[in-house]
Amino acid sequence: MLTDDENYMLSTLKLGRSLRTHTQDPFDMVIMELVSKPLNTTAWTCLRAVGWQRCVVDRISPLDEEATRRYIARFEDQFTKLHLWDMTMYETLVYLDSDTLTLRSISHLLHRKLGSKRIAVSPQTWYGRVEGFNMGVFVIHPDKNEYQRLLTLQQDPSIKFDTQWAEQGFLNVVYKNKWADLGFTNNALVWVSWQDHAYWTRNYPHINIIHFVGIKPWICLPDAFIQWLIAPSIYYTPVCKAWNDMPPPTCAK
Repeated sequence: MLTDDENYMLSTLKLGRSLRTHTQDPFDMVIMELVSKPLNTTAWTCLRAVGWQRCVVDRISPLDEEATRRYIARFEDQFTKLHLWDMTMYETLVYLDSDTLTLRSISHLLHRKLGSKRIAVSPQTWYGRVEGFNMGVFVIHPDKNEYQRLLTLQQDPSIKFDTQWAEQGFLNVVYKNKWADLGFTNNALVWVSWQDHAYWTRNYPHINIIHFVGIKPWICLPDAFIQWLIAPSIYYTPVCKAWNDMPPPTCAK
């Protein structure tokens, strides 16, 4: 899902390039575009050049709009992700946030089976403590009945969750004990690079997908790293390099 933020635009172009570079299986790359936030013609020229297709959807509003907006304003659109469960033209759907980048093939995710689970995701950790799962990368099998169930639950005030995490908080409640673990390497949260640098370094050769939570890659500068995180820039340098080394199409600014 993409809005008209130029930084996320560039990141999406790099993500598309990384997917086409590393994953050889046939697959569609689809962007959900909000009816209320259409991208311009230039943007779509760039996106289509990489292989992105367009799916225009209506926004799904949070039940408590004010509480969601109070944390991070851009999270107020995130419940729109629920439309993914309605994309039944696909047997398997791999969702990737636009601030992710693939370093290796994700073919194994395209063929992932869920068994008795509803969703495959990776744990969200903070200094080694698991805080549910992260919705930046996930695998589902779209299903219209499940789609309708989620829409109904999303409007149910009796479902209590951490509104600051928007749809992630909601789905952590709905799918508690019903999720399969994709593991760290399929959603490597970059804040781990400074929270547990030894763990990050040990796992880096095996990472398939980097997720730029914390400092975004387009401000991936040593000075910003030190100022924001009070940590040695060397902790973040390989992560910055991975994103900077992935060239965007020539049409990108």
